[in-house]
Amino acid sequence: MRLQKKILMPVDVTAISKQQLDTAIVLAQLNNSEIIVMSVLSDTDLKDDVKTIVEKAITDSLNKVIETLKKEGVKTKGPVIAYGKPEDRILHMALEENVNLILISSGNKAKSEKFKLGTTAGKLLRLSDIPVWVANSNDEFRFTNILCPVDFSDTSKRALKNAILLSKDFKATLRILAVYEPFTNTSARLSLDEEQENYYRLKRFKKEMDLFIKHFNLDGINHQVDIQHGIPHEIILHTIEEYSHDLLVMGTNGRTGLNRLIMGSITEKVTREMPCSFVTTKK
Repeated sequence: MRLQKKILMPVDVTAISKQQLDTAIVLAQLNNSEIIVMSVLSDTDLKDDVKTIVEKAITDSLNKVIETLKKEGVKTKGPVIAYGKPEDRILHMALEENVNLILISSGNKAKSEKFKLGTTAGKLLRLSDIPVWVANSNDEFRFTNILCPVDFSDTSKRALKNAILLSKDFKATLRILAVYEPFTNTSARLSLDEEQENYYRLKRFKKEMDLFIKHFNLDGINHQVDIQHGIPHEIILHTIEEYSHDLLVMGTNGRTGLNRLIMGSITEKVTREMPCSFVTTKK
């Protein structure tokens, strides 16, 4: 993610997110990035005079966003207005412009709602091969405490590389979390000692974590390696709440297997609750 030369920022003009805008400014200033500002309208049959009025209103709103970015010294492109399914038009624009990152707002949801991730953001996470950064509209802007769950896969290696870079950029603390699911003997036919089996599982897991961490340069990074046991997505959400993490960096489409996070499904379970702003990367 170091070479974020182009960032695509789809904007919901009905509820422009300050968190999304602030994040765009910080990332652009850090990486000398160009921000492409766009908005997508549903593909409806509007009369020409109505379409003209709607497009003018949206253009005016997007130009205000662009003006704010320019005042902060950010290079911009747009405004771009597209028609169709938001996720399709955003991905098409991302490929057409060869962007390095899609930066989108989570959307405004009530705090009482269990799943707080917006529909478009959720679809982009599943469909995009380009890293997606989702800015939590309900949080204040700060990135001082980063969490990166890993499962020792190539995908989580990429996620951790990005988390380390972001920790350097933001001078943030970094928690590297690995979760293993302990063995529970539910069969009377098995004579395994549950306590002993979990002792050896934890020992193997710690050894694998040590080997994994050796691939990364953590010099100068205020970091902590954290191994916990339990149901992965529940542990991740609990850790974010307990330690007030304000940025989550996760990989998707990881490998499966004994004591591995199935990163695709785990990422979905965590991010749909929108516990904080987050970045997802793929292999």
